Amino acid sequence: MTLLIQNYLNVPGSPAHVYLDLSVMDVDRVDDGIMQEFSIQTYIIEQWVDERLNLSTWVQSDDVNSLFPTVLAKDIWTPDLVFDNAKRGVLFGLSLPNTQIRVSRTGCLYRSSR
Repeated sequence: MTLLIQNYLNVPGSPAHVYLDLSVMDVDRVDDGIMQEFSIQTYIIEQWVDERLNLSTWVQSDDVNSLFPTVLAKDIWTPDLVFDNAKRGVLFGLSLPNTQIRVSRTGCLYRSSR
């Protein structure tokens, strides 16, 4: 763990370009009243490269993406997704984490969430 995030916050880096794929799974509720509210369930995939990370331990030589350890995922920078004018946002909860991060052989990080 120390190899991954040693001096991580003190290392300058270039801005990260984040690519987002948002799929609407279900429209739960639509209220056409004064507030015009709706509720949806989505599946989100984010993709970015963080040049500050040493991912050599998790990058495999073949085309298979490696699953990034959940215990380390909370210690790295991940993009914040913000919906303007949203009243609230909730991550779908299960007994197991509903977010995973994968590392491609090129060092690209993929985070998927429901």
